[in-house]
Amino acid sequence: MAHDLNNILAPIMMSASMLNEKGISAETRRQLISGIEEAAQRGASIVGQVLTFARGVKGRHTVLDTQVLAEQIGRIVKETFPKSILFSLSVPEHLWNITGDSTQLHQVLLNLCVNARDAMPEGGSLDLSLENFEVDDTFAFMVHGAKPGCYVRFSVADSGIGIPKHIVDRIFEPFFTTKEPGKGTGLGLSTAVGIVRSHGGFLKVESAPGKGASFQVFLPATTDTVRQTGSAEKPAISRGHGETILVVDDEPEIVNVLEAILKQNGWKVVKAADGLEGVAAFLNYSDQIRAVVTDMVMPNLDGLGLIRSIRKLAPNLPIMVSSGYSNEQSREALSELRVSAYLKKPFSARQLTAEVVTLLYGPAGNGK
Repeated sequence: MAHDLNNILAPIMMSASMLNEKGISAETRRQLISGIEEAAQRGASIVGQVLTFARGVKGRHTVLDTQVLAEQIGRIVKETFPKSILFSLSVPEHLWNITGDSTQLHQVLLNLCVNARDAMPEGGSLDLSLENFEVDDTFAFMVHGAKPGCYVRFSVADSGIGIPKHIVDRIFEPFFTTKEPGKGTGLGLSTAVGIVRSHGGFLKVESAPGKGASFQVFLPATTDTVRQTGSAEKPAISRGHGETILVVDDEPEIVNVLEAILKQNGWKVVKAADGLEGVAAFLNYSDQIRAVVTDMVMPNLDGLGLIRSIRKLAPNLPIMVSSGYSNEQSREALSELRVSAYLKKPFSARQLTAEVVTLLYGPAGNGK
């Protein structure tokens, strides 16, 4: 992980120093900025993986169409994997639905497909198949973690090098990996099994050296139907109209960037370095402040304490939390305090602006 993070930080630091140089062409500047954004997204992905493993993030469960889920994975594999890997997708008619977090399940299936790809450096076959599967008492007795019931079975099978018998029992251990340094964190499979278990499912592995591997993911089926949602999107980005926003964060660099983004888009900013300063700033500028953007974990007074204090003075003031920390308890507390939005760090300038537009002007944005 240290190797991976260093590889992420290196291009960010080099690109940032290059941007300070004079005489850089517009195209080079664009490429450097694009590289910084890509590296930051990779870093955020690793942090998200660690948090999912460490905390067992529950996610937001909805009814999912398993066929659509499989087709989305298949499309990514076809577009990104080497042509030397022959991919096939098998989905029967009348497949049961499941309940789960689509992002987390995408992560599980993509991780299994990537591992299969890496097990076939010279090419081979990769098969993703789905089927309805009823687990009886006998099957449940033989497979660890299985319980009787109706499941959808996702099978990811490859024709790669296979897994030695003495390693099979260790592949789900945190930080265990057979890949070269810098090629993997050792958290992929341990995170996957944590996600599957949080969905009430289980995994089964079959492999032998030289005979490929088959990972089978069993997820509980549901008789519920997929809820149809509209195609409503975030409002188009629009500029502010001079409203004052209180920004509270204990990281000076973050506060400065937030201030720059908000001012660039037409808002005024009052800054505070922690919850206590935030309360004081609100008291001083209460007649001007139209919204609050605050971190959660801060010294002296945290985000929850700040929000509770502000709510006593301004029950209806729009408040958005901008934080890299989240758990079920804090989410429930924020909901009770009528926090209008939650923006997970790291985020882009466009995401911040879109959320503030919605915060101040509502879902339709401001057409002025």
